[in-house]
Parts: sequence; structure tokens; C-alpha cells
Amino acid sequence: MNFTKDFFSLLLDFGDEWAITNIESNHKTQEVFLDVECVTDHYEDPSSLTPAKLYDHAEARFWRHRDILHYKSYVRCCIPRVLCADGKVRQVSIGWANKHDRQTFSFEIKVIDLLKATKDQSKTAAYLSCSFRLVNRIIHRCTPRGIYRRNYSYVPFEHISIDEKAFQKGHKYVTLISHPKSGGILDVGEGRDTSSTERLLEKTFTKTQLESIIH
Repeated sequence: MNFTKDFFSLLLDFGDEWAITNIESNHKTQEVFLDVECVTDHYEDPSSLTPAKLYDHAEARFWRHRDILHYKSYVRCCIPRVLCADGKVRQVSIGWANKHDRQTFSFEIKVIDLLKATKDQSKTAAYLSCSFRLVNRIIHRCTPRGIYRRNYSYVPFEHISIDEKAFQKGHKYVTLISHPKSGGILDVGEGRDTSSTERLLEKTFTKTQLESIIH
């Protein structure tokens, strides 16, 4: 057993079917590459979750991961492809990133946590040595996902705040509904007139919640 590989496999926590087979470092560029390999003999069709046979492996892909000390860290893997019952060849599902992304979920969490602290996309990108575009894309991907996972249907609301914000040099406006007690933004909608606000309220709250809000 290799302590270093086993240790990093434990830190990655990608599951028992994935293991680190090699660790490569570049001291000039201050980068670390973690080679991950699927070590299971049992594969499944990612669409139907039925058993499938190994067909081959895709070309190596890279995913930006959380830094290891001050070194930029990358996960590198040749994802297995399986022959499915319908005759099509598909890549198996991976648990550390979305299908078409080039960063791990763990790196996205790091970006969001740092954004909460800096309140600045440029500073966050500079600190993590990544592009502003990547930080911005993570915001636009994670925000809808986080909103979708929230469930405020059972929360009683007595006081809310309604505000308007201008964007695109003041030519367009959005209405924001927030909860003063928790400091969280509940929803955002286009426009700032009465009808836009009413539609946003009906979308955000249940009928019971609307009745409990103190006018």
C-alpha cells in the first residue's frame, strides 16, 4: 500500500470505485495532478442504471480541484465508457463534477465560500489563480441550483423587504424580495412595477405565507 496515494484518495472521497494511481507535481508551475482511476469490475449504464460491460476509456480529462497547500490541484482521469443494452457507448457517471464541467464540486464550494468573504469576483479569481470567467460561470450555475434546493414552503414569514435594483447602466430594473431576519434573498424578478411585484410575491410565497405577512 502507498500511504500518499491512499491518503489523497481518502481526502478526495470519490467513493470506493475510484482511487488515485499516481501523483505528479510540477514545481515550476506549482501544480499537482492527481491521476484517478476506476477500480471496480462492475459498471452500469448511466441512463438506465442497469449493468453494462466495459467498452474502453475516454481520453484524459482535467478538473480543477481545491489547492494542495499553495499548489494548484487538478484531477486527471480517463473515464471508462460502457457498452449499454441499447447498443450505445456511454461514459460512466462521475461523482465529482457535472458532465461538461472542468472543475470539481469541491472547487465550486471553495469559490462560493470565498465569494461570501470577499464579495468580489475579481479578488476571488486572483486568490484562486483562476479566470474571472470561471468564477462568474460558477455563480450562474450554482445560484439556480441552490435556489432550487431551498424549501421555504414551511417557514412562516411576518416581515419581508422589497427593493428594486438597477443593472445594465440603469436601463433595466429587477425587484428583490429578502428576509430581514435571516439576511437572505428569497427571490428576484424582472421589472419594478406593481404587477411585476405581485407576480413575484405569488411565485415566492404560499397563500398561507402571504396572509401571515404583516402589511
